[in-house]
Amino acid sequence: MQNQLPARLHGDADAQRNNRAIRRRLAILAITTGLMVALVTASLIWRDNTHVDNVRETPSQVFTIAVSALWGGFAIFFWDLKVAPYLHYRKFLRDIRTGLHRTVEGRLTRFDTQTTFRNGLGFYAVMVNIGRGDDPEDDRLLYWDASLPKPALHEGDRVLFLVHGNEIIGLQKQ
Repeated sequence: MQNQLPARLHGDADAQRNNRAIRRRLAILAITTGLMVALVTASLIWRDNTHVDNVRETPSQVFTIAVSALWGGFAIFFWDLKVAPYLHYRKFLRDIRTGLHRTVEGRLTRFDTQTTFRNGLGFYAVMVNIGRGDDPEDDRLLYWDASLPKPALHEGDRVLFLVHGNEIIGLQKQ
């Protein structure tokens, strides 16, 4: 049992699902970019036709500025809140698949209910004591991916974790 590694929590299906979500969000961004480019182009054509008449040029300038400002705000908002988290998750999945990992065996002492954000991703903090007693120097802080369902673990359970850095990528209850 000691040589057997815990089953991995993330698989190819997670990466494929994440890549589909990225493509879908980038398609939405591309469509809205096309609409905004069309609106700015139309407003610039309108401005070109009205550049001689200052009274009519002001509304076209305001329209061009408003469309550009709205697009800039939307693009930043959409990228930061809708696209970037999936890009961070893709990097995380790539890192845990190709990076180094180790096992940590110990007694579960804490599983937080509040999420903690690390590298743009949500995690639950997990405290594991790897020693024989309650010595705080033997406590190790690990992180459980918040996008996964919480495991049925209780304080005091002996657990074998497969860990990449401090992120839990595999679990086996003992």
